[in-house]
Amino acid sequence: MPYDFDPTGSLPANLVVDELHTITEINANTYNIIIPEFAPFYTNNLSIIYNDGINGDVTLQENVHYVLCLPYIAASRSIGAMVYGGVTFLNDLPSGTIKFTYQTIGGDWIADPNYVYSVLINIAYNPRITSWDLVTNIQQIFPPINHDQSLDYVFGYEDLIAKIDDIVAAIAARPPSVFNLGVNLEPSKLLGTDPAGIVTTIEVPVADILVMVNGYAALLNRLDSIEARLTALE
Repeated sequence: MPYDFDPTGSLPANLVVDELHTITEINANTYNIIIPEFAPFYTNNLSIIYNDGINGDVTLQENVHYVLCLPYIAASRSIGAMVYGGVTFLNDLPSGTIKFTYQTIGGDWIADPNYVYSVLINIAYNPRITSWDLVTNIQQIFPPINHDQSLDYVFGYEDLIAKIDDIVAAIAARPPSVFNLGVNLEPSKLLGTDPAGIVTTIEVPVADILVMVNGYAALLNRLDSIEARLTALE
């Protein structure tokens, strides 16, 4: 293979620069699609430049001139970054050339573009709603890849931290309802306050007392542990 497998999308050697395609390739298919020679590819470092031979280079914009298509679902889930197989153009372009610069995934995961074109045409798949997994000649199961994910991009992360902080603050600020264990040396009696705030003596089984004490301590330790682990990951 001309390019090594890159599960990070950042290998400099896997950057394909100014790969040339002609407009006739687009006009030859129903959905105005081009599949780069070394697809699939990452979305970073992607550049698509059109030249009609008269007005010079024009950099095309995603969702204005084109949309990415044929998402490689298995790879995207495993790597943690979107990987695509092709580009469909939203408008018919006059004669000219297209230059692609893109970050290929490389390795054994590069598919044969002609095979993909053939499947799309013969089975009448719409590439704008079809996944790369269904139309390539790469039949291997994509392996799981360890990848770092910034907690800034984890949905609900900030809300989770805020809720944990609220719980810790509420527990710390709560006035203690138990002031003494074992009133008159009787371990089943607690001196505490009733809902009205009046000091009173209540009868509680010793087993329940132990559960309350241990449970309270365990809860605080658990919250401290969770908060420490989340802070370390930031």
